[in-house]
Formats: sequence, C-alpha cells, structure tokens
Amino acid sequence: MRTKQWKTLARRGAMAGAGLVVSVMLLGCAGGGQPRGTMAEGVVHQVTDDERAMTRSAAPLEWDSAVLWVNGLGCPQCSNNVDRQLKRISGVQDVHVDLSGGKVTARFMPGRRPSGQRLSQAMENAGVTLVKIEKGPEAGWVGAP
Repeated sequence: MRTKQWKTLARRGAMAGAGLVVSVMLLGCAGGGQPRGTMAEGVVHQVTDDERAMTRSAAPLEWDSAVLWVNGLGCPQCSNNVDRQLKRISGVQDVHVDLSGGKVTARFMPGRRPSGQRLSQAMENAGVTLVKIEKGPEAGWVGAP
C-alpha cells in the first residue's frame, strides 16, 4: 500500500513542479513589460509626445528599416518575445534586438512596411512598450547597425 501512495504523491509533486515552470515561462521576466525606471526592470527611454506619435500612426512607415525604441526590454526572455512578435508581422524581414540599449532594428520587405500602430501592438503583445520609431540603417544592413 505504501508504495502506491508514494508513487501517487511523487506524481502530484512532479505535476506541481511542471506547472511552476510553465507559469514562469508564461510570465516572462520580472519587469512584466511595464517599466518603472530601474535597470532591473529594463531600459526606460524618455521621449517627447511628438516622438511617441508615430507609434500610434496607422500609416505604413516610409523606410525600408526602422529602429524601435522600446521600454521594458530587460532580459533574454523579453528579447525572444520581441523577436517572435515582430517576425509575425507581414513584411518584417529581419530583426536585431539590442537588449542593453533597449532598441530593436527591423528591416522590411519592399512595399510591405508595417504601420507604427501595428509595431506598437506587437511590442505590447511581447510585454514591452514601443515609445519611438526612427529611420533605420540603409540597404545592405546585416545585423546590428
């Protein structure tokens, strides 16, 4: 009898441990995408309302690449989430995440440029906040600028 009870308890413990691992993976980093101004919670960029306006625009970007200034980018899990979300957008060809600088460089397919609003939604889905978009490096870009 005791062996059977022990196996049941061991199975329950393993299931609880697996649930904890999945929960941590789903939650991502401790910053939770809502930067509060400390380095432990990721980079926080200070931008003007004019700079932030492009992140809400429904018009497609005018460039073949862009540098995205992202608040809350503070751990490798954040970086993976950002990369994954951007690559889901139609027209995004390449992505390079600068974790320490809180910036993401994205290159777009010709004629298939996303809007600032679409990029902002992708960043929100990744758990971070897009605060500024600027023109990226010219053609021939490979990886980081």
